[in-house]
Amino acid sequence: MIFLHYPPYLETVWAPFHKKGAPDLYPEPLRSDIDKLNEIIHRDINKGVYKCSSAESQEEYKTAYHALFARLDELEQRLSSQRYLFGDSITDSDVRLYVTLARFDLVYYTKHKANRNRLIDFPNLWGYARDLYQTPGFGDTTDFEAIIKNRDASGT
Repeated sequence: MIFLHYPPYLETVWAPFHKKGAPDLYPEPLRSDIDKLNEIIHRDINKGVYKCSSAESQEEYKTAYHALFARLDELEQRLSSQRYLFGDSITDSDVRLYVTLARFDLVYYTKHKANRNRLIDFPNLWGYARDLYQTPGFGDTTDFEAIIKNRDASGT
């Protein structure tokens, strides 16, 4: 199943409204590969952390846990030889992964039973997340106080 339920409208339909010099997060030659990776990120990482905490059986938990960390291990390896998920330029896939990585140690590791490794224990993913955080549009829109407040307010 390709990532059809979340088409990259911001990168295509809204392109005429992008700021001058904005990066192309969905370059035509990579679109098929981006769509495939986005589906994996969405299913196994973005939703994977919630599958861990909402599992209704040990078997369901183990399945979600192993899928989540298998994908994180794959991305750790992928980022050992390149700066971003598709090389030297940020794409839509980097944006989609960042939202989970930014919350990983504060929320998912501690509250969602996704606790094999913290993000900081993945050298390449940790460096990648820190790099993105320093990039305009990432760190300046990441509110760690709100993440902690929402974590503490939730019952999960």
